[in-house]
Amino acid sequence: MTLMNSSNALNWGVLGTGNIARLFAAALQHSSAGRLAAVASRSPILTDVPEFAGARGYDSYDKLLADRAVDAVYIATPHTTHCEWTIKASEAGKHVLCEKPIALNAAEAERMFATATRYGVVLMEAFMYRTHPQTEKLVQLIREGTVGKVELIHIEIGFGRKYDPQSRLFDPTLGGGAILDIGCYAMSMARLIAGTAAGTRVAEPEQIHPSTRRAPNGVDAQAYAIVDFPADITAVIAAPLNLVQSRGVRIHGEAGEVHVPSPWLCTGRMGGRSSIVITPRSGEKVEIPFETTDWLYAIEARAFRDAVMAGAISAPAPDAADTLGNMRALDTWRESVGIAYPSEK
Repeated sequence: MTLMNSSNALNWGVLGTGNIARLFAAALQHSSAGRLAAVASRSPILTDVPEFAGARGYDSYDKLLADRAVDAVYIATPHTTHCEWTIKASEAGKHVLCEKPIALNAAEAERMFATATRYGVVLMEAFMYRTHPQTEKLVQLIREGTVGKVELIHIEIGFGRKYDPQSRLFDPTLGGGAILDIGCYAMSMARLIAGTAAGTRVAEPEQIHPSTRRAPNGVDAQAYAIVDFPADITAVIAAPLNLVQSRGVRIHGEAGEVHVPSPWLCTGRMGGRSSIVITPRSGEKVEIPFETTDWLYAIEARAFRDAVMAGAISAPAPDAADTLGNMRALDTWRESVGIAYPSEK
């Protein structure tokens, strides 16, 4: 499929009208790489929502996918529906940026990528932090051996959400739970850093030593793991939904430490400041500042547009092999603590 306009800007359709859909739509208003052409919801669309201003509104996802003016689709529905609508979007000839986690499990993700390949469209998992210049710099620092041989990666990502059985985060029928919702971020970062340290795009775990604490309905409210990677690299992951944490990443090497205080939102949803802090074993701390007016999801939209133009996804954004490896690691993590969803049973 080729772009349907001469400016190389994608005409986007958004499936879903929840919070993440609105964040992405708002960012498109600040991006020259794309514009919001259409939005679809299974419930009545709020025509006065400013993030969706000027977009065609559809009362079904199928109707949006039939819109020939739409080049690419951002899937912002619950991840229990990602497989179905990614496949349908691919069959309709739309490029797909699908929210994380890309699917409930690796088997679904494999079908999604196979369909995208069959229909010649680009499919990418929407880990927005992977497209940010801060992450590119982090990869460069590790690759250059800034802290020597990497031995330990410490990742925190909890955000203190109170247990609510009605919330998507804790609803097993919607794939709720810490491992899939936020553990996916931590595992993707651990694989990225371990792989970079070993000279590859990502690394796959050799063994996962898990621990969880369950919510009253059995969903994993807190997820922890010690992950063994090749080259004697260990990652320690803390991903509780209901605890507040620093949400930072620390990478410990023989020659010092790299600290990323804001690894996920980087410079912020609407632009701002962040930094990477290097602490050598001998010497003073060095802070590498980042400042941008670019909106976080606008950066992601631009990276996806570039992937569509090139026909390939540039690292550190996740390509098919990366995403499938992450889903397999999440499958192993869940299986080892007995977490399965109704649709999987």
